[in-house]
Amino acid sequence: MIVALDAIKTATDGGKFEALKLVLFSDLGGDSNLSDLDHVIKAMRLLDNVDFTFIGPDDLILTEEDNNHDEQVKEEGNDSGDEQDGPKPGPSRQTPKKRSHHTSARKPLTKAQEENYAKISELIATTDGTECSIDEAVAQFFYKNKRGKKPFAWKVVFEIGPDIKISTSGYIKMRREQPKSWRTCLATGSSSGGGQDSQPVPGTSGQQLQELRPVTTLVRNNEDQEVVDIENTYLSYRYGNEMVKIDEADEATMKLPTGPKSMSLFGFINRNEIQISDLMGNGSLVFLPSEEDENSERALSVLTEAMLAEEVVAIVRRVYRLGSSPHLGVLAPEFDEDGQLYLVYSELPFSEERRELQFPSIYKKDYTEEQTGAIDHLIQAMDLDVMSDFEPENELNPQYQYLFQSLIHRATSSTGSECLPQVPQRILNNLLPEQHLLDTAEPIMQQIRQLFPTEQVEVKGKRTADKVFGGDDPEDTEEPDSKRQKTNGDSNSIENGSEEEERIILTVGSVRPVQDFQYLLTHPQTTGADIQSAGSQMEEIIERFLASAFGTDLNNKIIECLKAYRDACKTRDRADLYNNFIRLVKSKAGERLWSNIKEHQTETGLIRKSEVDSGVVDTEADQLFEDANDTNADNQQDNEEEGDIEDLL
Repeated sequence: MIVALDAIKTATDGGKFEALKLVLFSDLGGDSNLSDLDHVIKAMRLLDNVDFTFIGPDDLILTEEDNNHDEQVKEEGNDSGDEQDGPKPGPSRQTPKKRSHHTSARKPLTKAQEENYAKISELIATTDGTECSIDEAVAQFFYKNKRGKKPFAWKVVFEIGPDIKISTSGYIKMRREQPKSWRTCLATGSSSGGGQDSQPVPGTSGQQLQELRPVTTLVRNNEDQEVVDIENTYLSYRYGNEMVKIDEADEATMKLPTGPKSMSLFGFINRNEIQISDLMGNGSLVFLPSEEDENSERALSVLTEAMLAEEVVAIVRRVYRLGSSPHLGVLAPEFDEDGQLYLVYSELPFSEERRELQFPSIYKKDYTEEQTGAIDHLIQAMDLDVMSDFEPENELNPQYQYLFQSLIHRATSSTGSECLPQVPQRILNNLLPEQHLLDTAEPIMQQIRQLFPTEQVEVKGKRTADKVFGGDDPEDTEEPDSKRQKTNGDSNSIENGSEEEERIILTVGSVRPVQDFQYLLTHPQTTGADIQSAGSQMEEIIERFLASAFGTDLNNKIIECLKAYRDACKTRDRADLYNNFIRLVKSKAGERLWSNIKEHQTETGLIRKSEVDSGVVDTEADQLFEDANDTNADNQQDNEEEGDIEDLL
């Protein structure tokens, strides 16, 4: 560590850096000179901005769960009269949630490891460092973390009436940050398709980077498609069938002059009058007094304490900069983690933005106290506030994590036409609740199952042609659409042909199997279907068509079903389901049907590995139809020989 600090000092001499990082990988099992620890601490303080991280094996790093387990073991030992040593002291930190090994299964530490770990813990606590296990460090590389941003103050004068003005600084406390916009993109090389407006980016090295800019061309809506110069156009709004022209003078008149950057007070109201549902916007701000301004600090402190004592909040008008739209917000006094008082700003809606929606009550009169009490107990058992290791600000957004994984897949894939990858299981695991929460709530769930028994309800609809004449009969498939009643979500009543009846599809029928199959997959929450169950129904329908007495009349329908089944399996990376079934179809299909399937082999053949990872190699996929040619030729030869024998007879 002394050598590393000396290297950092030599490499950074004369330069300025945001942070210097010192990472120690060790099992702390070797000899060390513990007397030099004070020199290391002094050196790190002289460098001022050194971030120290210790990464060790899992058996060495104690998690909070291990500490709690050790404390329980110690308490049990004391109750039984046995004396046991408690866990070694270590720095407090946040550890990942998924680790669950206890001290009982840990490898015992050597004396050197205990002494070195105690000194490292002291160093971490002194320098405000961090420690983690190797598994935790490796897991961090699977996720995309945005670089931390330096807090930037929005300085404004808070106006309270015409005479009172307080200089304040606003900082973002929490904000929903969107992914970076792709309006500005860069491409390498001259064949990027940027057009004449592509300009080289200065200051880049290696391949020449060009900025991609869109080119907009206006043309007339006629056969000649004449190009119109943008200078010959004007802004207009459609009012009915008439176009109302708006010139620059009218547009300037419609704009509301908001004034320069400002934040002014409307008045104070009771805190209880502001509900959580009234808050809007993409985040909140914290307002503090301006730095090195005693008058501002004194005035804002008196205002905040008075608002807290009177239990009121302030309604303010905020304009971010000159020309921007005004916003209505609320300033409320809050305490931070250190117990200091400050003002928190949240945006409020205007009156025309409010929508009073009436929703039916979720409670019914026939609910018993035992039923409502069981639901209350379930909510309390699944409360995330009781989790000591759950911090929302440290949780990663799974939507953005999958976005970055998809970008990496597109950048590294050989062809750009490949489907996006499935969501990695490690991202889905972050959405799962803690196992101890599920274990705690399991008895309550069992009680709820008994208190709320479920039964299947048969939906009784109006009489339709499908119900009267049997929509699953293959004979109905050849009836023209104009004469056949529509089914599956768009059926018409026989008594009233103009009235449509909306239905929920639960199985794949033989009338519109492709539409039914796609409906089941696109509505898994209402139908409870997945690719496994829906695919089994589709296979059953196709086999019924193969065994039907109508023969070749259903060939087109079978091919369409195979196409839909193949696309669904390829999209969901379940190539094994379709590949096994198409081999079965080959053994059962007749010569004419298989010839028709071969004509669409790119859409009905085996799913290849080039399409999804679970597919087959190209040689195996090509062999499927090559074998069919040989088999058909042999069958044809056998038929000719049988014909010759019959002629002799």
